[in-house]
Amino acid sequence: MGQEFSILFKRVERLKKRYTMVDGASKIFDELNNSINEKKVGKRKSKKNLATANRFNYFFSITREAMRNYIIIEVAKFFDNSKKSLSVYKIINYSTSHISKLTIDDFKLFHSKRKIIPKLFKDYKEINFEDLHKINKRILRKKDLIKKFKDYRDVYSAHDDLKKIDIQINNKEVKQILRLLRSIIEYYYLKLDFASNIYINFLEEPVKEIKYLFKSLNEHEEERIKKIMEEYKI
Repeated sequence: MGQEFSILFKRVERLKKRYTMVDGASKIFDELNNSINEKKVGKRKSKKNLATANRFNYFFSITREAMRNYIIIEVAKFFDNSKKSLSVYKIINYSTSHISKLTIDDFKLFHSKRKIIPKLFKDYKEINFEDLHKINKRILRKKDLIKKFKDYRDVYSAHDDLKKIDIQINNKEVKQILRLLRSIIEYYYLKLDFASNIYINFLEEPVKEIKYLFKSLNEHEEERIKKIMEEYKI
């Protein structure tokens, strides 16, 4: 076995880690907004959460803005065209150029120390040109949206251009591009590691932690007011 399978695996691992971080950031951003949305959490809870957010205004407003910029910058990085950048294009091009070194035999050698049931190898399908072509077509269908992320990154996030073009990116578009990225990374993860369950913690934990944060801050405020009332016999 050559180094091609190992090189591709390590690169996909790096992309996976970056994706889980940006996906987690997206969930934090959503939950911060949902926590003060009456339609999402009800009138009573949204009112309490909004009061808490206003009480720690600098923290919550800066965190939301930081999350928003982080998401846009990171998404744009996935689609950089620079030869020096690790992007989805780099992964796809490398796979295309070295597809003869990404066979089931290379897979078996790379995972020779793992205990994989022999019968499972019958279900294994190698990376193939047809799949790579389909991935490229999915990316091409999102080319205008990808350009929006890269333009926004270049004009607003990475630089503070004097003459700015108006670029608006909504939450629906963020979700579309994250789904595309996830499908690409899961394809490679399945082919290289024979696994797909790579996001369990990042599917649930960020949301749980934001909910717990509001709950803790709300309870702390209630206890603080209670102590004041007891101390001054109000």
